[in-house]
Amino acid sequence: MGADEVKGASLTRRELEVAALVAQGLTNRAIAERMFISERTVDGHLEHIREKLGVSTRTQVATWYAARPPAGPAIVATHGSPRRRHQASGRVLAAAALVVLSLVAVVSIPRLIAPASSTSSALTTFAPSTAQFNRPQSVAVGSDGSIYVADTDNFVIKRIDPKQRLIAPFAGGHEGRFVEGSDALSASIGNPTSVAVAPDGKTIFFANGLMVGRIDLDSTVHKVASDPMQEPVGLAFGPDGSLYIADLAGNSIWVRTPAGALSRFAGSGRYDFAGDGGPALDAALERPRGVALDALGNVLIADTGNNRIRRVDRVSDVITTIAGSSAIYGFAGDGGAADLATLSLPWGVSVGPDGNVYIADTGNDRVRRVTPAGRITSVVGGQGVLNGPASLAISSAGDLYIVDMGDSRLDFLRGLAAR
Repeated sequence: MGADEVKGASLTRRELEVAALVAQGLTNRAIAERMFISERTVDGHLEHIREKLGVSTRTQVATWYAARPPAGPAIVATHGSPRRRHQASGRVLAAAALVVLSLVAVVSIPRLIAPASSTSSALTTFAPSTAQFNRPQSVAVGSDGSIYVADTDNFVIKRIDPKQRLIAPFAGGHEGRFVEGSDALSASIGNPTSVAVAPDGKTIFFANGLMVGRIDLDSTVHKVASDPMQEPVGLAFGPDGSLYIADLAGNSIWVRTPAGALSRFAGSGRYDFAGDGGPALDAALERPRGVALDALGNVLIADTGNNRIRRVDRVSDVITTIAGSSAIYGFAGDGGAADLATLSLPWGVSVGPDGNVYIADTGNDRVRRVTPAGRITSVVGGQGVLNGPASLAISSAGDLYIVDMGDSRLDFLRGLAAR
């Protein structure tokens, strides 16, 4: 390729979002917290961005973002060799920094926080202040009313007595190697990202990004599944005892039968958005985190990277979008059709006894509700009310439990989803 020939590099949607936050001046840690991903993942995105753009510094990334063509994800075109681009003069970079300072204020940054809400009057903190959660990511309710929380960064699953509101470790709490059959309270279960109660109401399952595990009635822990899944993070049981597993890095949903057979249920493994109206196995998902089932056995997927909630029909296995419509995250659409609304990185989804679908709209700090008729509204949250709701659980009485990951607490709305 000659020196005068144009070379281009295309950024993915997620890389463009990271570049936008770099231009906003956020650190990698702040970007990770804002996007609800790991700092290591941010590092990986930035490495790919620098390679594609042929630059070596954050200032250059920010400069490119601020000065990029305004219409959609840009194609970067530069003249000369990569070596020449890396040797830009200090004066050019200083001028570029001034461009950033002058343009960042008017650059379109993906909106992550929804407007303040007035729908918070019934929200209470359920767990006591002594709970000491550390970025919890999941909650489940047993048939006896017991509440289980995946206290992710404390390496433990905790159980809350619903009557006395007493909280105690149930499994894990220790760093180290997982040991098959070990006692739950002395076991290492990694960073649990999801917890689910089996149909018997007593056996507890968990995922930690490496494996799916089980806590038996004798308080011993067991490995249930790992390969060929890449990063199992979300769990939900079907009425027949089948376990559905959201595979974050595998961009797919798996199902494990009560007999232990594991197979891919939805998603081809391709990182993209595609396939609505066709077979679920042929569809493209993007880093799904949550999964749930409705009363009819349809499977609901929190397709987090695509900012959508998708549904797989129990009979036809056809996948469709029921909420969310934008490739770039944001907040819009309350009071209208859910499939025209905008969500922001939804982590969790649940279905209430009232038949409504409830969404943990994580990036918008809200819980939103989709009616059977397909209308969407916010039921609680907004800036200053919730801080990164990551997971929802609904009791048989319609009580809604919300894991507030950013504020490390468990919130509660009594009877919200009751019939």
